[in-house]
Amino acid sequence: MDPFEVQGTWWVPNQKRHRKATGRVTYSPATGTMLEAYGKRLEEESSVYVPVLHGDTEDGLMTLLGCVFERSNRKAFSDHAAQFFSCEAVVRGGHVSRESLYQHATLQVKHLNEWARLGRMLPLGEARKYLRNAGIGVYYQEALGPKAALADGSIISLRAHSSHKLGSNTASLRVEQYFHATFSASKTLDQILDQYAAPLANMITLLVDVPSALVSLRLTPRSRRPAMLLDPYEVGLKIQPSIDGGHSIAYLATQIVPFDEFDFEKQLPQWFDYSSKLGGIHGLIFGLRYSPDMSTHNRYLNAATAVEGFHRATFPSKRAKVSLKTAAAKAWLETYPEDERNLIKARFSQYINDPSLGDRLSELIEKAGAAFSWIVPDAGKWMTLVKNTRNNLTHQGEMSRVSVGAARMLVLAESVALLASICFLVDLGFSAGDLKIKLARSLRIRILAQDMQATFPALYSQTIVM
Repeated sequence: MDPFEVQGTWWVPNQKRHRKATGRVTYSPATGTMLEAYGKRLEEESSVYVPVLHGDTEDGLMTLLGCVFERSNRKAFSDHAAQFFSCEAVVRGGHVSRESLYQHATLQVKHLNEWARLGRMLPLGEARKYLRNAGIGVYYQEALGPKAALADGSIISLRAHSSHKLGSNTASLRVEQYFHATFSASKTLDQILDQYAAPLANMITLLVDVPSALVSLRLTPRSRRPAMLLDPYEVGLKIQPSIDGGHSIAYLATQIVPFDEFDFEKQLPQWFDYSSKLGGIHGLIFGLRYSPDMSTHNRYLNAATAVEGFHRATFPSKRAKVSLKTAAAKAWLETYPEDERNLIKARFSQYINDPSLGDRLSELIEKAGAAFSWIVPDAGKWMTLVKNTRNNLTHQGEMSRVSVGAARMLVLAESVALLASICFLVDLGFSAGDLKIKLARSLRIRILAQDMQATFPALYSQTIVM
């Protein structure tokens, strides 16, 4: 959604008479949505959070979702005040609630245009014969994009549309790629963001190796009449700031998996199943790419926790069952205070015989094969470094006492996160040998390989050849 500023009247649903104010909403992708209004109190005295505000503006009906009260200026002996709110999202086109259901969604994510490239530009050609002073020009020839059926019955397709601007002396043509989702069962906004938008942005991040993010969302509400078509709502969200330095990835050779090497119909459903299976671990792994300002300490611990959780979710458990009903186990349990025994039982059953971090890393490295060994040839020494650094951070909690410094720890954390990304791609069906070639396309990974060799020379017997 493009930035805008609009005046209107705003109220709490079903309380328009008692909680209403007039004011201005300002939206931009960088700062999100802000409401500055004057009138009766919109927030409750017991809470600074207003879930939904409806508005009637000069541009039509709007809804503000997730509004947080920031501050107010109030005059004595008056029930009116100037109020300031920051909001999670603005919905243009109608009045909705947090529980409103939608049947279709159109999603655009960053770097999708460079990755997909549907259709092609063609010269005007024969059309120029019938035009006076036609000049030089092109038109966009649309192409039918692929589509895939997910496990829940929803259909996701890849599409493109063109837009043009004509001036007195200039003309421009713009082509934008987008995902279109048709849900088998209607979804709420939160479900669409968590179950569809996040996996799609993460997928593009993985394939092009540049952080992606949701940049545009349009939702079509569920119609009470199946044959009735409703206009879509446009949703404005605070877009994650660019963390790729503004670099262009227009050249396919720089992407790990270009569009023509990705089996959309087969691998997209696999990716969604994968995302559902991993749950929060999926977000933890990709969060390392989206949070450049995270402290080195937290970045390393998050990377180690992510690979442990990834292994736990994707590898079969080899834990042996241990009973707490034996005499020895009961005697051991009775050494703890009675009010702590239930917690001890839960932790015991959860972690007893749990594989060590080293065992998990060993199996992940075996899965990654040549795709990881060209970056880290001595897996044994690398695993020892990873384990010792994690243990020192966990048990001591002070970076000054860790065996590797902050700069070295940052490089090590990136190598741990890369191992998880490689395993993602292996589980999508790419062979380790093929991935070795694909990973070498990425400038970031080539630099990481060089940094690893410069930082930990003991892991290498020879120089890495790029």
